[in-house]
Amino acid sequence: MDPFNFHKMFQGMNPNHSFSPDYLKDIRGMVDEYKQVLDEDFWNSVNGMGRRKKTFYNQLPIEIWDNETNLFLLVFVPGLTDANDVKLTFLSESRILLKANVKRPQPPTSTKLVESDFNDEVLQRELDFPYPIHKDNYHVYVEESMATFIFKKSKKRNKEESIPIDF
Repeated sequence: MDPFNFHKMFQGMNPNHSFSPDYLKDIRGMVDEYKQVLDEDFWNSVNGMGRRKKTFYNQLPIEIWDNETNLFLLVFVPGLTDANDVKLTFLSESRILLKANVKRPQPPTSTKLVESDFNDEVLQRELDFPYPIHKDNYHVYVEESMATFIFKKSKKRNKEESIPIDF
């Protein structure tokens, strides 16, 4: 089997003969097939020889901490200075949706953006907390691009029920 049609291309080739349009068309087809096989993914897999594709993440990095009475949610948003730029929606008593606008920080004397990994879209993330929280009893503050939400824990539900089994 000859997937690139080498036999067809070189069949009847005469060194003193000029190339016919059909022959050049076959070579162009072969080059196109090579490009499909030897694409950027191939070259990236060969010891990083290709250009690396940028990966953008539409997700907010978070940490969740707790103590006896509170649950702390830390959300990193590049360029965040105001708590009003992070929107919180309660989907249930233990599930929320966060949305934030990224404000690209720009050094004061810079004039041109050369490269950026910041996503220009609204970043969002749904989260499940390990236990229910009070929806109406929380506050938030912002410090160095980090929004810290402090929620009061709800009383944990006892999901275990004892069911008598008669043997």
